[in-house]
Amino acid sequence: MRRAGIACLALAVVLALTIVIAWARYQPAVWLEEYAVLRSQMANHYANLDWMVQHRKVDLPRLARETEAGLSSAFSSWQAGRALQRFITTFNDPHLKMVKLSDPPAAGGGQASSEKTGCAERGFHVRDRSFRFPFEQADGWKKAGGAWFPAGSFGDVAVLRVAHFGEDGYREACDEVGVAGVRERLTQEIRSTINELRTRQARVLVVDISGNGGGTEWVTHVTRLLTSKELKRPGARMAEPACDRTAIWEGAAVCPGLAEAEESTMQGEGAWDAALALLVDRRTASASEDMVVWLRESRAARIIGQPTYGAGCGYVRGGAPARLEKIGWEVKMPNCARFTSDGINEIEGIRPDVELSITEGSASERLAGLMKALEGI
Repeated sequence: MRRAGIACLALAVVLALTIVIAWARYQPAVWLEEYAVLRSQMANHYANLDWMVQHRKVDLPRLARETEAGLSSAFSSWQAGRALQRFITTFNDPHLKMVKLSDPPAAGGGQASSEKTGCAERGFHVRDRSFRFPFEQADGWKKAGGAWFPAGSFGDVAVLRVAHFGEDGYREACDEVGVAGVRERLTQEIRSTINELRTRQARVLVVDISGNGGGTEWVTHVTRLLTSKELKRPGARMAEPACDRTAIWEGAAVCPGLAEAEESTMQGEGAWDAALALLVDRRTASASEDMVVWLRESRAARIIGQPTYGAGCGYVRGGAPARLEKIGWEVKMPNCARFTSDGINEIEGIRPDVELSITEGSASERLAGLMKALEGI
């Protein structure tokens, strides 16, 4: 018992010393200074800020005061970090996030060049691409394509699964052709799979992008393959204010944060040139939502499934990150916003034309629901 008591006392002393050291090292003035930098950066470069105020009714002056109070009353960097994270979380924007700044590589220890760096070193890996919807349990299912893009057909329905729009999720393609050739190789593989499906005389192609959290501009290459139509949608609007908008945190009227944008157009290549449907769910996000809007606005596809995640536009040319080096954090923020033709920011998600559960219910029930949703396309 005596030893246990001594151990508890020692632990209490260590915890007390840890708290004292953390308190002594914490510099609220530095955190408040960096917080001011963050607010300025967000006011002028965070593309969704006006939408948050006007449509989600975020009270910026109140939020700013509460966060400042939290940073001032914190006794450690850990507590201050939590206060700053609460500030970021309030906006509920998947592209607005805090990340720890990493240490710069030692001199001479960095990567020699992108051409000489292997796929693994560039972050390429193998991601899951399997079906989440029970296509493979449909009567008469016949597989097509390869492992990168699962595909097949049953009856007069063809199916193509694109699980990721990030090229770095296809390590095998990188190993085959190198980093520079991955996008072209993946596009070629999808085109080849579509050509195989066309030989089966299917009436409609279902492109399954459920669970596809987005990726890169490669999505536009895939979108063009799916139709021969000229596609149109409202162009992405960049954060390009004509004034310093920092006073928005005080509730003052400021100039608009987004530049106007013209309609965007894109000519379809038409590898598939018949009826088309997209299967989406609550994990369909970002670049995948861009595909949904391109095809829906142009009446080129029927959208089936569940409302999408609501991530919207991301980081054009790297976005507009706020580097808070004195406290060791970076806040990534989108510098572009995408809207539908009825003026809805994609961060609100996109409702399908026909609702259908992706994972709930029996396989037969979900397949029957899909067939009903495909009627009349």
